[in-house]
Amino acid sequence: MPLRAEVWQSNRRKVRAVLDAGTRLSTLFDEYDEVLQPDVWDLDLAKVRQDLEHLRAQVVALPISRVQAGREGDTRSVPRESAEGTGIPA
Repeated sequence: MPLRAEVWQSNRRKVRAVLDAGTRLSTLFDEYDEVLQPDVWDLDLAKVRQDLEHLRAQVVALPISRVQAGREGDTRSVPRESAEGTGIPA
C-alpha cells in the first residue's frame, strides 16, 4: 500500500499512536533487555498491576501512629499491629 494512500491520511492519529508505541517499546527493550528474561516480554501484566494497586490502596489506608512518629521522627511509620496480615514489614 503506498504511503500516500487515503487510508493512511484518514487514520493519521491512529498511525501516529502505533508509531509512538513502537518507539516506546523499542526504548524499553533497549533499557531492560539485559535485565529481563526473554519470556517476560510476552507476559500480560494486567493482573500484577491490579494486585499492586490493591496493595497500594491498603498501605495508604493504614493508620499512622502519632506517638511512634513523634518519638522516631518518621511520620510514615506504620504500627506493627496495623501491618499484620498485609505482607508489609513493620
